[in-house]
Amino acid sequence: MLVVEPARATAGAGWVQRWVVMAEAICARAGRLGAAGVAVRLFVPGTGGPAGAAPVVDAVEVFSNLLAEQCELLQSRVRQGPRVLADRSRRGVLVGDLVREERWPVFRATAAARYGLAAAHVEPLTFRAGPTLGSVAWYTDRAAGFGARTAVARRRDHAATVTVAMLHATRTGRSAEVPPPGHTWT
Repeated sequence: MLVVEPARATAGAGWVQRWVVMAEAICARAGRLGAAGVAVRLFVPGTGGPAGAAPVVDAVEVFSNLLAEQCELLQSRVRQGPRVLADRSRRGVLVGDLVREERWPVFRATAAARYGLAAAHVEPLTFRAGPTLGSVAWYTDRAAGFGARTAVARRRDHAATVTVAMLHATRTGRSAEVPPPGHTWT
């Protein structure tokens, strides 16, 4: 696992460390859902800023491999792509065939030609009207089957399970036990 751009210390070292550990666990478990690469971005609640101001929010990003890292960094640089859209819309974004995708021309051309990206699925980690806690992105260099209804449902279910675990961790102040894909809460 590769941890990049860890959150600044405004949130306190304990929160940052918990979020890094959680992001690594999410990334490892999400990787079992049939993708060539996985990226996890978690927004860390901060405490900095003047009294009464909104809290500072930093991000912890973890990538399972170079493909996921390159795709995420490209989207941040060109400000377009499935993760950017998922962040803005607070909805999941599935790109079943990147070659035929007409949105995001710079991202599409670069990711396909340089990195061999064929398909992507990004799910924001959000619960109802609450804040977005982060996102999980799955990337693949082989589009076949990536957009299958059951595969998409499993990735969405995993993102929902991760969201519940993160909400619990945020409320209790403890590290979350991130369940494996397919886990159901009892």
